[in-house]
Amino acid sequence: MGLIIMNNIQKNDIDKILKQYDLKVTTKRIYVLFEFLNNNKSISAEEVYINLNSKGIKINLATVYRIIEIFVQKGLLVKSCIVDRKCLYHIKDKEHYHFFVCIKCNKKSEINQCFIEEIEMSLKQKNYTVLSHNMEIYGICDLCGGSNNED
Repeated sequence: MGLIIMNNIQKNDIDKILKQYDLKVTTKRIYVLFEFLNNNKSISAEEVYINLNSKGIKINLATVYRIIEIFVQKGLLVKSCIVDRKCLYHIKDKEHYHFFVCIKCNKKSEINQCFIEEIEMSLKQKNYTVLSHNMEIYGICDLCGGSNNED
């Protein structure tokens, strides 16, 4: 189930998205989802909490975590846990994805090639049924100091 992410998101749009995922529309869920729809990078639950509180929206960090986990369970968000066990989340906008994730700035860059299909074919020959897959490669992007040059 894909989403069309708009620049000027209205409350009614968020209500529709929550209903599309069979989620009860609550003020706190609207606020949390709004944070994800307005970010073009993956963000942590702590970042959502800080962003909301900086806007004067009082919400408990545990509530943010609960809402995010419900969104993940319903397929609205995708959860990624980086090497240091920090978990980041982003809107799920397609069935499977491939990303390079910068561990410094959390920016995700989509990888347009799918290398996993060969593995899926191998598994199919062993009578396994693959339902979906996702791939994330972690490192440091060029803006944060990643380099292809050797010194």
